[in-house]
Amino acid sequence: MTILYEVHDNLYVNLTNKCPCSCTFCLRQTRDHMENSGVLWLEREPSYEEVIAEFSKFDLNKYKEVVFCGFGEPTERIDVLLKVARYVKDTFNKPTRINTNGLGNLVCGRQLAKELKGLIDAVSGLCRMHVSER
Repeated sequence: MTILYEVHDNLYVNLTNKCPCSCTFCLRQTRDHMENSGVLWLEREPSYEEVIAEFSKFDLNKYKEVVFCGFGEPTERIDVLLKVARYVKDTFNKPTRINTNGLGNLVCGRQLAKELKGLIDAVSGLCRMHVSER
């Protein structure tokens, strides 16, 4: 099960395969991996503890940022995402980003910007903004 994977100079966190969309341009429609990631389709969603344990397998000094993006919408697991982001900030002090379809508020049923502030540095995807600007 691929939880963390490298793309270019970033380390990506794959939390879920759930997504409320079926975008024709989404890479998961045409492949099952990214670069050398291994298969990104999860057999099950990893626990917070499993995600944290995966970080010990990587040298975080070599990455520019940690990105929450896998084969699902990361905000589908907002509570785990926030805990992992806190761990990344406290332990590695790395910039963090969410790659999203922009539907996090709808998925979670609440406004997420205040919860993300201080834990997530940038949001990209269909909706691009810097959390500090909101």
